[in-house]
Amino acid sequence: MTDPKIVKFPTSHRGIPLMDVPNPAGAVLTVENYCKWYEFHLLYPNGEVERVVPEEGIEFVQSTYGIGAWCDHNYHPAVLEAQAAIMGVLYSQQGYELLLGRWYLEQELLAKANTPKWATDDFEDLVHAGLETVETKE
Repeated sequence: MTDPKIVKFPTSHRGIPLMDVPNPAGAVLTVENYCKWYEFHLLYPNGEVERVVPEEGIEFVQSTYGIGAWCDHNYHPAVLEAQAAIMGVLYSQQGYELLLGRWYLEQELLAKANTPKWATDDFEDLVHAGLETVETKE
C-alpha cells in the first residue's frame, strides 16, 4: 500500500523527477531536479509531460540583454521565464532558483576565477569566498 503522504513527482523522458507537481492553475514550464539541463519540460495539470527546447527564450534573452543565455547544459534563468511568457504558461519558481544557482556557480564564480573547477583543488574555497579569485595550484 502506498503512503498517502508521499508525493510522486512526474519524471522527464530520462526518468529524472521534475521540480514540480501538476498545478491545477495551468501548465508549468519546469526543469528536472538535477544539475544539468538540455531542455525544459512543460507539466500539464493532468500530469502529462512534454519536452520543450527553449530556442525562442534563448533568442529573446540574448537579443534583449546582450548576454549569452545557454552554455552546454546550463541555461540562464531568464530563459525559463521568457520561454514561459512566449508560450503563455506559468514557470516554475523552484526551477528558476535551481537554474539561477547553477548559472551563478558556472558562469559567474568560475569566470571571476578564470579557472575551470576541475583545474584546482580550491574550488570549495572559491564557492565559499564569493566572487574572490582563488589561485590555482602549480
